[in-house]
Amino acid sequence: MPEEEPSTTATPDADSTTTTPAEEPTSSESTSSSETTTAASTNSEPATSLSSSSSSSQPESTSTSASSSSTPMTTSTPMSTKTSTTSSTACVSTVTSAPTCEYECGKWCSKPIPAFDDKPTCKTAVSECILQIADCYEKAGWPASLQCAKFQSWCELVEDYCGKTCGNGKCNKKECTSKNPPMGGETPTSTTVNVCSATTTKATSSTSSTAPVPTVSSICIRPNGPLGSGFSNGKCIGDIEPPALTCNNIANEFDAYPLKLYTDKESAKSPKFEKANAGQACKEACKVQYTSCVGTYAQSCKGKKQQGDQDSYESATDKCKHQYDECLDVNKQSSIGKRCTKFGEGWD
Repeated sequence: MPEEEPSTTATPDADSTTTTPAEEPTSSESTSSSETTTAASTNSEPATSLSSSSSSSQPESTSTSASSSSTPMTTSTPMSTKTSTTSSTACVSTVTSAPTCEYECGKWCSKPIPAFDDKPTCKTAVSECILQIADCYEKAGWPASLQCAKFQSWCELVEDYCGKTCGNGKCNKKECTSKNPPMGGETPTSTTVNVCSATTTKATSSTSSTAPVPTVSSICIRPNGPLGSGFSNGKCIGDIEPPALTCNNIANEFDAYPLKLYTDKESAKSPKFEKANAGQACKEACKVQYTSCVGTYAQSCKGKKQQGDQDSYESATDKCKHQYDECLDVNKQSSIGKRCTKFGEGWD
């Protein structure tokens, strides 16, 4: 794999609140009087202060497999509100926004992996991470797509953490990302506002909806070329793997389209397929891989001469095409088999 790797051409492309106190309003009043004039007074208005805090995170190389069963990823949806009135000299309101972008590569940002606290949920986080790699190569843009290999490596670091730390007992995302910080992305931001007046606040209660996070055990078969082909012994050219074809994780699509090719970090934007069209779906997976191979790996070889393991642009492009042809060939008879027979089950 080249030291730097390229971008593909683009194809189809989270918030918690905490409270922290801020400064309290101050007021002052002064009066002066004289024998010949009436009393005058000046009032200072309550001061409003704003403070914010943020925590940063940073970086990661090849994708591997994740859990054999899916673990739901939870999102919160507001359901009801109730109103209360506070009349205090200091009314404090703090809102913390969680990042929607966790790892950044050029034009592309990853969705944050879900929180976890044990090995199964940690593996789910790994799946969420790996499923976004294809989207990175497609949308990061050249030369930023070279950084997608580092995002891939970061996913592997999270997977390594799952095996070593969760297997020994306690583990959680906060500790994992402090040891293996993602690169770029947004940082959580807290904003605290003091208001010196009677205020009306709304407390929001929420309920949870779940969407299973797919595993990355794809229905499609990887081609295994001869030594020197660049895609032998389980490796892909430039370590750029095809997107995973597995069960559809969107409930209202599943009955008609039980298969989904996870090419986009947003499942709803990824193509879905009928049960009988697994072969066609694998064909598309091969094409996505080929586009990324040429757009990133071959692009990184421009201006270089073919020598030993080093490819020129022309030899790299030929290798990408050879891998693509072999991918099409071995997936001609791909089928869903006994997988994806029921929503949320049969991933592997």
